[in-house]
Amino acid sequence: MTPTLRRVLVLTGGFVLVVLVASIFPAAVRGAAWFHVTWFHGVAFALLSLVPVVLWRGSFGADAAAPKMHLSTLAPLLLGPRGFRAALRDVPIMLRAAAIVFGIGAL
Repeated sequence: MTPTLRRVLVLTGGFVLVVLVASIFPAAVRGAAWFHVTWFHGVAFALLSLVPVVLWRGSFGADAAAPKMHLSTLAPLLLGPRGFRAALRDVPIMLRAAAIVFGIGAL
């Protein structure tokens, strides 16, 4: 598995997990009333098509705009970011995209 594919899977899986965990409380409070909800602005659900764009722009799109440093004498820099903090770099964009989903759902 390539690092890019792994990052895509972690990004989408983390986003789905955040949305599911954040949906637990509203579903528990309202119970079966969710089956009879009337959406006043159903057209606003077309805005959900922007969520993948936000995920891409916040993760891979932002990486493409970052300046690259190529130094042949410093081999460890070529390996890329490592460690716990580097693994958490996509968490803010997952939370931002989930907030957009719930914001659109609130319409």
